[in-house]
Amino acid sequence: MRRMHRGPRARGTGAVALRPPPAEPVRASARPHATVAEPKKRLSYAERIELDAIMDRITDAEARVAEIEKALSKPTLYASNTERANVLARDLVTLELDDDL
Repeated sequence: MRRMHRGPRARGTGAVALRPPPAEPVRASARPHATVAEPKKRLSYAERIELDAIMDRITDAEARVAEIEKALSKPTLYASNTERANVLARDLVTLELDDDL
């Protein structure tokens, strides 16, 4: 009586180990076309000045948001000065929704 060989078995389970299906060959048409990289355009002086101003505004806005969040995280603010808490909450929403930044 001969035993048939079914392939390697997974250790300890008695189950036949599954092999991943063979990978499909890559077709030439499926490869992305190589493009010639355009040289990076340097910013003009005016563009660099504008970019620096924008970055400064963003940094200032992020600092202001951090200050407002710190103030709003104190529970005593709501108990002692609800008007101030409301103003800070409105300012925070305004800063977060500001499209100019």
